[in-house]
Amino acid sequence: MVRREEVQAILEAYDMVLAPSQHVLTAYLQAGLPRRRGAVIPYGIDPAVYSPEMEPFHYPTRKQFKFLHTSFPWVQEKGFDLTIQAFGRAFSGRDDVSLILRVPKIRDPGVRKSGFDRLDALVKEALAKPDAPEILLMEMDVEPNRRASFLPPGQTAMCILYGPRGSV
Repeated sequence: MVRREEVQAILEAYDMVLAPSQHVLTAYLQAGLPRRRGAVIPYGIDPAVYSPEMEPFHYPTRKQFKFLHTSFPWVQEKGFDLTIQAFGRAFSGRDDVSLILRVPKIRDPGVRKSGFDRLDALVKEALAKPDAPEILLMEMDVEPNRRASFLPPGQTAMCILYGPRGSV
């Protein structure tokens, strides 16, 4: 939610708000941004990175349908905990699905203890339940030119999850 005070400060400092989606622009409009001072410019893609010729990444699972939640280092606001809870309620070990949580390698010991270790504990807790669905925690760095390989065209079905709390 965008506050009216934020929009007022933006109107005084900038000529226009360029939003990546209609959803984001609508939040600014509802907070008082004049329509003529806002526009949607969607995020672009790099065709050299998102190419159908790229070798696909092979996930370490035999499950056919993959739910992918990929994010920056884990923090509460990213919603991993809610994703794990919802996945555990919706699916069981008998379902042909896998939840894949991919986070970059965390080298800072403080961040690792406060973030990744808590995420790891959440996953282990979820997997300890009887007939728990498959959940994979993948800590790995991905070079920018390889990111598209996580979304392979023509491979098995996938669903990309995006669940941060409080995002507009």
